[in-house]
Amino acid sequence: MNDLSRNQQFMTALSKILPSKSSVLSVSDGSLLPVLCAHTHTSLKNIFAVEGNSYSANSLSELIEHSTLPTPVQILTKSPTELTPADVGNIPIDVLLSEPFFITSTLPWHNLYFWYIRSAIDELLSPNVVIMPCVAYLKAIAVKFQNLHLLKAPVCTV
Repeated sequence: MNDLSRNQQFMTALSKILPSKSSVLSVSDGSLLPVLCAHTHTSLKNIFAVEGNSYSANSLSELIEHSTLPTPVQILTKSPTELTPADVGNIPIDVLLSEPFFITSTLPWHNLYFWYIRSAIDELLSPNVVIMPCVAYLKAIAVKFQNLHLLKAPVCTV
């Protein structure tokens, strides 16, 4: 939110794909991408934000309520894998957005959950859907820890 360079990169990327599209589905926890879309692209007809976390959903709802957005953002509070066409008004989704970040992620590869979601909601997507992000890289390095097994051992006496 406070990173102007990152926000500008998002706006540039979105401005390349959103003008010709009409419906957007955002799948992330705590993402402000739906608000950014609604604020900067008045041609959009439908913006849906899937927020599985109640705190994120409440925060986003408050932000939307106190903003003057030209396009309303509808918050869906169910799991993304449980979405049905009726949840999005039987409208095919033209753009699928994600940051991707999920509250339940503890390890870097847990955020690849976005690709699982993408496959699970395939029936909601239009044939010419634009997906952002469209590629992911998972980099790793092998390390050896001598005492890793003691990481969760009781401390006893300090």
